[in-house]
Amino acid sequence: MIDYFLILIALVYLIIATIFDIKTKEVPDWLSFSLIAIALFSNLLYSLVSSEFNYIIYSLSGLLISFLFGSLMYYSRQWGGGDTKLLIGLCTLLPRYPEKLLSYFNPNLNLPFLFILLLNILIIGGLYGLFMSILLAIKNRNKFIKEFSSLFRKYKSSLFLVLIINIILIIVSYFLGIFIIMLPLFLLVWIIILSYIFIKSVENSSMYKMFDVNKLVEGDWVVGNVKSKNKIIYKQKLLGVTEKDINILKKYRIKKVLVKDGLPFVPAFLIGFVITLIYGNLFLVFIF
Repeated sequence: MIDYFLILIALVYLIIATIFDIKTKEVPDWLSFSLIAIALFSNLLYSLVSSEFNYIIYSLSGLLISFLFGSLMYYSRQWGGGDTKLLIGLCTLLPRYPEKLLSYFNPNLNLPFLFILLLNILIIGGLYGLFMSILLAIKNRNKFIKEFSSLFRKYKSSLFLVLIINIILIIVSYFLGIFIIMLPLFLLVWIIILSYIFIKSVENSSMYKMFDVNKLVEGDWVVGNVKSKNKIIYKQKLLGVTEKDINILKKYRIKKVLVKDGLPFVPAFLIGFVITLIYGNLFLVFIF
């Protein structure tokens, strides 16, 4: 029954965290830390009862692996600290595939469960981010079109140069008989370039807003330096504001600051977790 209990706990926490993330763009620390505590306690208790200490060893391994992976994503600004803590709780709770589910599903587990889970979260996160970006572009279509046109004009010379190089390489590859092999590479180059322009256009048109200093929380990404009477009181930081920074802004009676808003990423955790339990390695879908 321990497998069912752990799955239930994981789903309940992910659903609650998803609601918080969508509504407030934050995952409360009490939610993540309580999940980590439950995860360690449950696996330790089960190890003691069953006299099989692999459960707590795997749990601690899940904590370490998710901490390293989550830290990498956090410091590269792919997601926030709340996402990292929640991921640590999830991987500490369920570091291995629940064997009881094999009676219902036939997932592809060609890699360790944790690696499959993290890979699936990245894949779902990418698709989810693209979908949300398209929605934002539609919602703010006038600003988006203006930004897209501006960026396109800005990189016009570079795009023209890439186009000329591509045409030359296409002609050369045709005469060398490798056109079919090289065609996907040519298309990939343009997909990457246009995706970058699209994402930057969405970011510039939809993800910057003036924010009330009293509503700032640690980790919010304040854009640019903040001055008071020509004195810089806050310098932009890679990892966002700290409590000390917020108090300084309040001390100088700064009312609003420009903040870069992010997309709620926890829904990708929930979807990725469910898909991993049912299908296993999602990466195979994109290969075959």
